[in-house]
Amino acid sequence: MSYSIMYASQFIRTETGITPCILAGSNNVCEAGNKRRVRDWSCFRNLVDVPAERLTKEAESMIGSGYQEHWRANNKWVDDAGLMRWMKSKINSAATVEDIMMANPDICFIHCYASVWRGLHQEIQVDTYIHNSAEFIEWVASYRKIQKDVGTSIYAVVDFGVEKIYAPTVPHSGDEKFLLKRQGLYLIKAEDTGLTFSSDIHSALELSHEQSLAIIKNHRINAALVKAENKHLPHNAVIKVTQGNYAGSYIRRVSRKDIRYTYNVNQAKRYPTTSAAEKARKNIERKVADSSYAVISI
Repeated sequence: MSYSIMYASQFIRTETGITPCILAGSNNVCEAGNKRRVRDWSCFRNLVDVPAERLTKEAESMIGSGYQEHWRANNKWVDDAGLMRWMKSKINSAATVEDIMMANPDICFIHCYASVWRGLHQEIQVDTYIHNSAEFIEWVASYRKIQKDVGTSIYAVVDFGVEKIYAPTVPHSGDEKFLLKRQGLYLIKAEDTGLTFSSDIHSALELSHEQSLAIIKNHRINAALVKAENKHLPHNAVIKVTQGNYAGSYIRRVSRKDIRYTYNVNQAKRYPTTSAAEKARKNIERKVADSSYAVISI
């Protein structure tokens, strides 16, 4: 059975529309010499710089039948409801070229081109490396010009050059503050010579959106922007294993694939509130059989 796997996606926003970029590939096509599946960046349904309403209608045209396996992502099938949630979320998080590159220091440029097929022969046209929104809009205009001449045998490629991409965080107001989080640690000191991180959220620096992105760019790090209001929550709730193979230990880390434990309470994952820890506890108990957990405050 052949099906598509989506590995990543990021929509680009301009003043005139949205371009839905996806990293995807077939489950049964592997790279030469190894078992790693081939994956490439392209534009969802070959759409370039279109209104959000057009993207929504395109997604709606794909649903409503008995077929509920559109593609796989994170080892799960994406059904009708999942497709619409994905489209809505990606439209809302669409960002400019500048914001995408600021949030992803490893992206130095975006490779844009048109893949034109004449029978079995491929031609690359309007091959451009863009660095800002103005250059992207100029490329879109060039792409549309040759699209009219070529017709249906042309495909837009917008390649970020990376496989893991961080969605930019857009502030709700100019006064909003953020914390920088990297690998579970928070930025507590920023100097020209380097950065200092700590697990203590209460010591984290509060930064504006512009300051946060400047640090990410200047120090070339991958970091998430966390709302500064989280700093003022207790962060004193942990989850303890009360029954099972790891009885007496604490939850240290939870991911899609596994759960890590520690017998040192100081290394335990701290949840911002008791209610957040309770919600996490219920989710963990559904995943792990023959084990019980309890939320405690430290």
